[in-house]
Amino acid sequence: MPKNNIEDVALLNAIYDATADAIIISDSSGTITGCSSAARTLFGYCPDELIGKNVSVLMPASLAVEHDGYIADYIETGRAAIIGKGRDVTGRRKDGSLLPLHLSIGKAETPGAIHFVAILHDITERVAAQAALHQAQKMEAVGRLSGGLSHDFNHILTIIIGNLELMQMQPQAAAFGDLLTDALEAAELGASLTSRLLAFARKSKLAPELLDVNATLGPDTLDFLRRSLRPDHKLDLDAQPGIWAISADPALLQTAILNLVLNAKDAMPDGGFIVIETRNVTVTQSDVEGQPDFLPGDYVRISVTDNGTGMPKHVLKNAFEPFFTTKPSGKGTGLGLPMVYGFVRQSGGHVEGRSEPGQGTSVSIYFPTLETKSDNTAEKN
Repeated sequence: MPKNNIEDVALLNAIYDATADAIIISDSSGTITGCSSAARTLFGYCPDELIGKNVSVLMPASLAVEHDGYIADYIETGRAAIIGKGRDVTGRRKDGSLLPLHLSIGKAETPGAIHFVAILHDITERVAAQAALHQAQKMEAVGRLSGGLSHDFNHILTIIIGNLELMQMQPQAAAFGDLLTDALEAAELGASLTSRLLAFARKSKLAPELLDVNATLGPDTLDFLRRSLRPDHKLDLDAQPGIWAISADPALLQTAILNLVLNAKDAMPDGGFIVIETRNVTVTQSDVEGQPDFLPGDYVRISVTDNGTGMPKHVLKNAFEPFFTTKPSGKGTGLGLPMVYGFVRQSGGHVEGRSEPGQGTSVSIYFPTLETKSDNTAEKN
């Protein structure tokens, strides 16, 4: 091999080894002639397994069937759809799973041949961060709207309830007893709904106290929660000893846990198990990548886990939005989880849900501790 070719190969191998991004080289027919180790790792292939394959194996089926046509059209006309421009695309790993990528392509011509060099950057974290930011902004916007409307509507309901109570005190009220009672119950239900919307909007009037979460979930609270379940629902507490202190409104905390337990019950129509777990956790920067509203630090985590029907990702994504419910019409307001979300966020904490269809659901609420901890009693998130 001529010396300059040996130097070229050595230089190419050095470039392969130096870059963290995937590099794929193909000929004019789309056949892969070279790839970096990062490319094999990214797409899940063994060494040299990609060589000789058509580059379309790295694409979703919808793009793969059109790829050769794109290349042929470019060679014939010179019209570039991607070459020299760069764009976000979807790649396909060997196992069939898809991932978001940024693709840049360059062209190199040698005597009698055309080569294409593709550099692919995994943008999974960027896409996740953008989605999380969009969700946080949407929840913030919905919260502002809900808070404004609920605040005004609450004033109206206060006047209505006050007047209905005054009417019940009048001598002639007996003639309208049932009507007044129904009207008052409806108005009080409306007031309850607006209070939940205010909680979601983080405009509740909190009365925070120094709390030991394990003490808050004592025998009286557990007995009350168990009475809200059917006999075929079992509720257990897994409390970590030495739980850190938090600052939270005890009444709203108990209401939040009740909402989570009732949601778990509804997800188990044939009965099942619910576990409330308390843990000290330390959340690191790497744990919160892609979650702009979740700050690293020390937290007390309360998780409510069931072995019910579970939820697909698209349902879980919307579960904390007001009025979103999977229950039949008239069976739920869609305000239980939003109330939990708003209360925890107003308390400086974070809410996280995990679920898989048929595998149950776990909702965790995180409350920041009152001081930095340096002992070994915490779990990593």
